[in-house]
Amino acid sequence: MLDYQIVSADRTESLVLGKLYLILFMGEAGLGVPYTGIYYDDNRYVDSYLFKYKDSVISPRVIEKSNTQIKYEYATADGKIIRTIHMFYEGIEEKIQGSFVKNVELELHPKYTDIFYVRSLLSGASDAERWLKDVTYRLNVKKKSAEIEIDGSKRILLEAAEITKRKNIILRPSRDQSKIRLIFRKVRQKESLPFHIYKCFPRLLADEKRLESLYNNSIINLSNSMDSPFEGSFFPLSSIPWFHTIFGRDSTITSLHTLLFNPSIAKSTIAKLGVLIGKRFDKATEEEPGKIIHEKRFGEISGSDPVLKGYYGSVDATPLYVLTYTNYIKYHPQDKSVKGQEQNVLAAVRWIKNKVGYHGFLGYSSQSMLSNQAWKDSWDSVSHKDGSLPPHPLHLVEVQGYAAKALEEGASFVADDRERRELIRTAKTLYSEIQKKYWSDRLGYFGEAIDGDGRLTEIITSNPGHLLWLQVLSPDFARKVAKVLTDRDKLNSGYGVKTMAYGEVRHNPISYHNGSIWPHDNMIILSGLARYNLPEEFSELFLELLDSYTQLGLNGMPELFTGERRESIKRLAPMGGFPVAWCDAGIFGIIHSLLGIDIRYNNVYSVRISPLLPDWLNNISVKGLYILGGRLNVEAKRQGENISVKYNFSAEPHAPVKVETEDRI
Repeated sequence: MLDYQIVSADRTESLVLGKLYLILFMGEAGLGVPYTGIYYDDNRYVDSYLFKYKDSVISPRVIEKSNTQIKYEYATADGKIIRTIHMFYEGIEEKIQGSFVKNVELELHPKYTDIFYVRSLLSGASDAERWLKDVTYRLNVKKKSAEIEIDGSKRILLEAAEITKRKNIILRPSRDQSKIRLIFRKVRQKESLPFHIYKCFPRLLADEKRLESLYNNSIINLSNSMDSPFEGSFFPLSSIPWFHTIFGRDSTITSLHTLLFNPSIAKSTIAKLGVLIGKRFDKATEEEPGKIIHEKRFGEISGSDPVLKGYYGSVDATPLYVLTYTNYIKYHPQDKSVKGQEQNVLAAVRWIKNKVGYHGFLGYSSQSMLSNQAWKDSWDSVSHKDGSLPPHPLHLVEVQGYAAKALEEGASFVADDRERRELIRTAKTLYSEIQKKYWSDRLGYFGEAIDGDGRLTEIITSNPGHLLWLQVLSPDFARKVAKVLTDRDKLNSGYGVKTMAYGEVRHNPISYHNGSIWPHDNMIILSGLARYNLPEEFSELFLELLDSYTQLGLNGMPELFTGERRESIKRLAPMGGFPVAWCDAGIFGIIHSLLGIDIRYNNVYSVRISPLLPDWLNNISVKGLYILGGRLNVEAKRQGENISVKYNFSAEPHAPVKVETEDRI
């Protein structure tokens, strides 16, 4: 089976905290589920992890997951046993409770494996194969603790009442000590848990309790998925299990959604991607000066691979980086600490300008490890009406919107008047060309891409929905796009917008990018619908998002799920990774757009609040939004046909601010 199917989010129990994550199936790792285990920084350290009672594996009767722990309840012939796996930044703690703890043991097998080998994306080759054969572990036991050395390096510290080694390592608790710890690193920190991060987020209350639930679960998931917040890095790692590392596109989208909810995320993203920005030309890695990295790996093998240790094959990460910076400065101008990144932003703007100037659009060639370089990066995610694959270079419709917006906003940081005017002129041309060259009268919609022969790929996909998020279309075109996005015979399954419409040749509702539903894609579209003040379409798709959240039964939204028609689905099942940073961040972006919060400056700062409440939402309040160095509280409440707005600052902004409320027309 494919990765996105086999890592089905409802089949496993997973915990993540920073770079460390755990994946179990019914409380076990191994036992025929090949990707389970304990991972840290792109390597799997433990591939078999068994909970035994009287030397036999037993299955839990009840499984409960919350925040950073999973609780299992086992029924044995002797009585009930409660097992709680608790994660902290350094490692994992097992707490075992019951009258017969002495009969319990944990059996683990350390196997240090690069994640690309776990995925079978790398296999027996030259140095890597020899390295894998040479990796061994040694156990040094000292009283109630032990150190596992893997290939000569200290990797895991064990703390238990009794530690022995047979074929595998056996850990046993005792009556007076029911805790077992596996420590993967020693760090100096004030906080071992992320609860202080949860509290940094604004509090949301709404009369739609599913919205509250999704919001609160998203805070937990996103907080747990940050790099090392106790060390000051709020950089969002992408998703477990396969993509829990640095991705330029994912981190910038996550940052744009969370500007008012946790600006430290955008700040960390700007800094980390600034360090990794392209500085030279390299055909193998596709690095170019001013280009933002696509993916960086840290595995024992993948992290030393010339390409995987820093791959730049992304067409949209660079404009999204520029937009992350310009929007951070817009909402948080008091923070001067990011000003040091301005030269990197200018380099990124010039990279976009040069690429657009060469082709007229921002695109990518076939000389790449990835044949498609936007978020739909499957080999067949771009096609013509007959299903044939178009020739490169390819110029995706939403990427032109990203590029135009980045050039327009980035121009304000350019000192040279001539260059500034050139950037603005190029941006305006792109805005115009999107509506001229990508519009298809036959579809009544925008095509997905223009290929290397200058032909438009006239298929119906979700891509044009991102143009709403960027507000690059005229209101008339925006309404036409919204109509197709919500059409139940085209893109709307009843549980959300599909990546590709019914009836297209390459449509498959359980494919990765050709007919499935991606929550992050829908959240971007929903933000755009709110920004264009399209209440009916916004209300419909937002309610469908909450319906899918209920049906999926997870503490958050997964990477993707099936795009089959709602009427034909008995149970909606998740696919792909979970949790996923840009899914968790997406709900914050929706609320930002729903509240209609924007900021302008004309000698004095002006904050506009213009709520758009769906017809099923009567009251929403958010306390503690970050803006202009202050904390803003907003409440929007339906009163008859009108929406009343209350606001106040619980912490004063850094400069005088005029707050205006506006009704949606």
